[in-house]
Amino acid sequence: MMWNIDVWFQIRGYLMFLVLGLLTALFYDFFKAARIVRDCSFIEIFFQDIIFWTVVTFADFFACVAFLGGEIRLFAVMAQITGIAVFSHFCSSKAVYCIAVVFGFFHKIKRALSEITYRLCLKTDEATENLKKFLKKQIKKIKFRQKTLEKT
Repeated sequence: MMWNIDVWFQIRGYLMFLVLGLLTALFYDFFKAARIVRDCSFIEIFFQDIIFWTVVTFADFFACVAFLGGEIRLFAVMAQITGIAVFSHFCSSKAVYCIAVVFGFFHKIKRALSEITYRLCLKTDEATENLKKFLKKQIKKIKFRQKTLEKT
């Protein structure tokens, strides 16, 4: 038995997968920017790719269920590829630059806070050592006074 698919159903699915393609390319640009800002090892890149593809796979699956009735359709795949291509061609370099600037800013803040925390820890350790020395001297003085009082 043949069943008909409404044209608006297909148009809505096409547009949603086009937007999903744009979002997929933007999501990948986050990873590209993170790799620009910070040197990543092979293992980090491997896990970033695993995370990316896992998220994209789940997004595609849920989009197929929500907008296509659970079926994978060729026009949806083509729409997503079109969205990725359009975003990559027109917006990707600007998006990566903007994201890298933001990531770089937060990376600098993190580094500055780490430096401040490290210096604060050093000063705290130094103050603790000075306090220990002072207290040891005070305890020696008190013990000496106790001994002199006991003698008298």
